[in-house]
Amino acid sequence: MLRTTISSLPPFAEVLIAIAIGLGIGASFAFVDPVIVLFLILGLILLSPFLNHPEWSIIGMLISYSTILDVNILPLIPIGIGSLNIMDLALVGFIGIAVLRRIAERDFELTLRPMGIGIAVFFFMMMLSTIVGVMQGTTVLGEATTEIRYVAYYLAYFVIFFLIQKESKISFLMYTFVFIGTFVAAAMVAQFIVGPEVEIIYGRIEEFAQDGVEVDQVARIIPAGRYMVYTCFNILPLFIIFEDRKRRKWLYGVAWLLLAIGIILTFNRNFWVGSVIIQMIVLLALDKDRQAQLAKLYSICIVAMILLGSIISLNPETKAAQAINSTVTRFTSLFESDTYNARFDDTANTSSLEWRRIENEVALPVVLRPTPLGLGMGAWYRDYMPVIDEGLEDQGFDRNVLRGYIHNSHFWIIMKAGWLSYVGLMGATAICVWRGFRHWHLVDRKYQPFVIGSSLSLIGLMLSAFVDPLLTDLTWSPVAGVILGLNEAIFYLSERRSEDSLLSDNVVNTPSV
Repeated sequence: MLRTTISSLPPFAEVLIAIAIGLGIGASFAFVDPVIVLFLILGLILLSPFLNHPEWSIIGMLISYSTILDVNILPLIPIGIGSLNIMDLALVGFIGIAVLRRIAERDFELTLRPMGIGIAVFFFMMMLSTIVGVMQGTTVLGEATTEIRYVAYYLAYFVIFFLIQKESKISFLMYTFVFIGTFVAAAMVAQFIVGPEVEIIYGRIEEFAQDGVEVDQVARIIPAGRYMVYTCFNILPLFIIFEDRKRRKWLYGVAWLLLAIGIILTFNRNFWVGSVIIQMIVLLALDKDRQAQLAKLYSICIVAMILLGSIISLNPETKAAQAINSTVTRFTSLFESDTYNARFDDTANTSSLEWRRIENEVALPVVLRPTPLGLGMGAWYRDYMPVIDEGLEDQGFDRNVLRGYIHNSHFWIIMKAGWLSYVGLMGATAICVWRGFRHWHLVDRKYQPFVIGSSLSLIGLMLSAFVDPLLTDLTWSPVAGVILGLNEAIFYLSERRSEDSLLSDNVVNTPSV
């Protein structure tokens, strides 16, 4: 669009524009740091291709927040009421472009479907709760802006659905999503090999501790991309059974193995239990033929895992054997309510489950407030409590941050964004899950594994959200936005193809006069 407009100008106008740009760049060196000018020039050069390929920005968001990089790596730009970084600006910019195209282009469709309505209600009511909260003094603008930034990436749904509707772009984004998840898992394996002493990825890298006793050589690895690993782990088995080409089956098999090791290395019990639940539901969603294929794949993997584990355990001093032993111990601790396996074993005053119980008990009166609005993002819901805060404060955690923190992210959203906001988010999630479970066969075959696996993985993550504040986590919201947006775009693409096919059939079958 921009290229067409410029090419239509007369030659003398193009010369004047070039001279003006040159003078502007030259003059800027007198007032602005040359390095900043250089970055601005590069940004302008890259602006056009990025505008034409919004999927690149979506991938950039995933890489920045949900892989092995420090989520704070991008510098913040002050905007008066808070700060934004380049990815925040890209998100806002593309949503603005969608609105402008709807106004300027007659043939550009911008319709809200049920899932989009749910996300819109979620974000609108969250913003309304925050505005009211700032006015009433239940929250402050600075802390509210930070939490709003964290959840704003659910809006990536709209960027994908409105601006990424070509099949080539949808396919590219889908396969890149799976590749990124596999890459994170491979990086986790590399981190395990070098050990916790040398950190090569960003995240919690520590010696695994069971009941406060560290296990030498065994690294517990919880990177920013853990939700990517979790989601892709539940997608890859479907890619394997839906694929006909043997080479690709083996490629997907290797990727699934890396993802399985990555899931184990998190030592997150909710990940393990959630994955088992998801795979059982996946079996129910499939047709009988694919149920048999998937059951066969599971059986082969279980037998291979037992045999390989037995062989490795013959030498109990190896790092791999200790990891297997720690995994078994960690899994059996599911049935022991007094276990605690956090990073701060030496200073925590209470067990992990008791910690969460106290948080939920204190939060419940706030959750049950007789109003659809919340306290506002960034709000505190409790006073300082030494029984759960003292040890963490000694480790450097801010006392005020702890007063607004709760592991149960369902409660987090209800308290701060309100019940209507929460219902909007859960409604959008439920629509995605239901379509993936019941209507996956309506989309093109190459998209079916992603639709089933990604949508049903949300079940496990929503269960994990009762003990993990993932729903308001910057490492999760871009992943959620991509899952919801890609599923919507895939179903919409299939609907358009069905309509085009129906129209073609009608044209062919119309008798000539």
